[in-house]
Amino acid sequence: MQLGGNARTFVQPHLTARKLEVIMRLILIYHAMGGSMRRIVFWMLLIQGLWLAAGTAYAEEAEFKLTLRDHKFEPSELTVPAGAKIKLLIDNQDSTPEEFESYELNREKIVPGKGTVVIYVGALKDGRYPFFGDFNKQTAQGVLVAK
Repeated sequence: MQLGGNARTFVQPHLTARKLEVIMRLILIYHAMGGSMRRIVFWMLLIQGLWLAAGTAYAEEAEFKLTLRDHKFEPSELTVPAGAKIKLLIDNQDSTPEEFESYELNREKIVPGKGTVVIYVGALKDGRYPFFGDFNKQTAQGVLVAK
């Protein structure tokens, strides 16, 4: 985890400003209490910390790459793990832009020519999730296969 000026600088996106606010309030309450209440709050803070640490270990997404070359996706079929958050890097090696689109994934994003974009996809159930390039529908087609 990286500390910085705002919540966007955290490496783990699940560690939101709201969770940090709750932790800070618990720490303030802890310092205001004495005796046996401090022990109770200590254990609550410890459990909260372990919960956050466990969330960090499981919240990291799997990363996959698609390449656009000659108005075609490579690979045209990409197998991803079912039930895991996916970070999809799309590298457009063509000089013209393309629009990644998938009705099943509910995603749509312009990929500039000679550029790369990142698309996050939540945990998918087992199945096939087609996608296409909206500017070259005849050739730019593919499918994510969640297993």
